[in-house]
Amino acid sequence: VISCEMLDAYKLEPLPYREAPRLLQVEAEEVLMVAAHRLDLEAGHREGLRTAFIHRPTEWGVGTTPTPEAGDFVDIEARDLNDLADRLGCDT
Repeated sequence: VISCEMLDAYKLEPLPYREAPRLLQVEAEEVLMVAAHRLDLEAGHREGLRTAFIHRPTEWGVGTTPTPEAGDFVDIEARDLNDLADRLGCDT
């Protein structure tokens, strides 16, 4: 886990998305950023990361407007983390 706090930078600024691949010693396209927030994923995509959108229909409470749909910059959409693992071919 790489946190923005450890980088002294915050989401939507380019630095956290650029630093993750460097710290992991991989290319940006080898990193999969997983989030339920479209803006976070869009910022990661701009820096070359692959993206996975997790739907959270009750994020704002039961009976509220569901999480917005993913954008065309999202590589994988999943209902939850188990669904994401299945789509990635991981054993759960």
